[in-house]
Amino acid sequence: MNILIYDDNLEFIDVISKTVDAINVKHNGIFGVPRCLNDANSVLDYIDNNKHDQTVFLLDIVADDIDVGYMLAEKIKESDSNSIVIYITDYMESILYDMKQKLTALCFISKTSSHFHEELESALLYAQEILEDKFFLTGETNKEVFRVRYDDIYYFEKQKRSHYIQIVHKNGYSIFRSSLANLIDTLDRYFCYSSKEFIVNTRNIKNIDKKTYTIHFDEGVSCPFSITRRNELLRLLK
Repeated sequence: MNILIYDDNLEFIDVISKTVDAINVKHNGIFGVPRCLNDANSVLDYIDNNKHDQTVFLLDIVADDIDVGYMLAEKIKESDSNSIVIYITDYMESILYDMKQKLTALCFISKTSSHFHEELESALLYAQEILEDKFFLTGETNKEVFRVRYDDIYYFEKQKRSHYIQIVHKNGYSIFRSSLANLIDTLDRYFCYSSKEFIVNTRNIKNIDKKTYTIHFDEGVSCPFSITRRNELLRLLK
């Protein structure tokens, strides 16, 4: 999980960064090293260049008397609805509540709170739980429980045995009990049908061979697609 800190006050960026570092030490570094920015345009560049990353944004709302945090949160949600926004601000609570509701931010934390460390720690742990649910698929085979990142999945294939699916990913494959119809509802927007028997992860597609109706991934992995699904695939790959 990545953490990006935005505030126009460099001194307070340092406060937040040191707090995150202390929380990381306590929780074995699960949050990584935070990226610190005090320029809104740099945050916008990060949003454009890291659309598929697991990022929690710690945003100040007001910078130079402008609601910059509000604007950044809108851009974050437009770019990737799975990203998480946490406001760290000294804005009035009633105004913050309205903004939180509009932007579905996870929470807000007051800069002047006497429990700032504890509140930030709780918020980050909660964000971690949410991201794990959103970015991992967990299933059960006949022998064991498997857990795989969505980003690592190539495709799902319906098996000849009724109600079983094979999942092919960067670390191998597993066969588990489910149906493509039930599965598609639990996956994120980057997954789509390539035919009646396959669901593919479009973010891992290397190229599409329109002559042989074949989708190619890394490591020589491939699967077919049907002509009726071609336009949808091409649209998602743009």
